[in-house]
Amino acid sequence: MQAVSLYRILTLLSPAESPGLVEDLKDLPSGKIVKIAAAGYVVLALTEGHDLYAWGGHPAHQPLLENISGDPSPVDVEEDILDFSMGEMHIIVLTVNGDIYIIGNNSNGQLGLPLQKTAKWSKVPSSFRGEVIVGVKAGPRSSFIVTNNAHHA
Repeated sequence: MQAVSLYRILTLLSPAESPGLVEDLKDLPSGKIVKIAAAGYVVLALTEGHDLYAWGGHPAHQPLLENISGDPSPVDVEEDILDFSMGEMHIIVLTVNGDIYIIGNNSNGQLGLPLQKTAKWSKVPSSFRGEVIVGVKAGPRSSFIVTNNAHHA
């Protein structure tokens, strides 16, 4: 009799070519998922209650976030999250209070701070006078802050 690996059994139960429900995201305490994104080896999901969850990682790669595993876990940023985006090795979030926080690698200046990298959430100083920040976007090695320019309204 041939041994069958656990990985093979799980693949047969949930094949990649057949989308299925992620049971761990079904009944989160802060509501339904309103946004989900992945980059590198990390997946993030934002709930309607402004909580951010992360999972993934790879043993050969240093994770962006502490305590990340294969199961969705809450991400502790100092405030509730309104929006987020992921680059190749960094994450940018917008809080409900309009603050921007970043974490990760800064090899191309994508964090907007004078440091090489950060393993802790760092607040980005803001100077958007007269403008409301409405979102954040990240490319592989870049970050963008999206504003609603009040001067052109």
